[in-house]
Amino acid sequence: MRGSSRSRCVLRRRELRERNVDLVIGRISEPFPHDDLTTEPLYEERYYVVVGAQNPWARSRKVSLGDLANEQWIHMPPNNIISDLISAAFAKQSVPVPQERVASLSMHLRTQLVANAGFITIMPNSMFQFNAKRWGLKALPIDLGIKGRNVSIVTLKHRTLSSVVQVFIEHARLASRQLRQETN
Repeated sequence: MRGSSRSRCVLRRRELRERNVDLVIGRISEPFPHDDLTTEPLYEERYYVVVGAQNPWARSRKVSLGDLANEQWIHMPPNNIISDLISAAFAKQSVPVPQERVASLSMHLRTQLVANAGFITIMPNSMFQFNAKRWGLKALPIDLGIKGRNVSIVTLKHRTLSSVVQVFIEHARLASRQLRQETN
């Protein structure tokens, strides 16, 4: 599915209203102005500058975005909300966004290049927390100043959810509790 983040959100809400899907789990930047949807926040998505454990920057106690300007970066492709947030984080620190050597939406590719090829990326805590140990990843001590975004379950009000969907939601709640505990 291509297009802007805003158009994907509209599409997902339409799918809910047309009862093509039972729920949507996604990042919510602002509250929905619609009173036919129920939003249940699961956790707050935060963003980290991430390197592989073998990367020389992994041992740094003090590092800034400016220090990393000439390193190998893998970014999200342009024209999505995450790329906009990252650009704003660099601008806030008066540092130009480093030229990406690779741009990809694939978190698996991004994680592989960070862990094994010396790349640097910005990663949401949901991906970092569940993959740091497995892939040997390290979050650098850099405050990006990116406002956290709620990851929420969105359902249609007054719609009875099947027992399978209810079990899925309960498992999503359990997984999100682990994320909340590890981030605090």
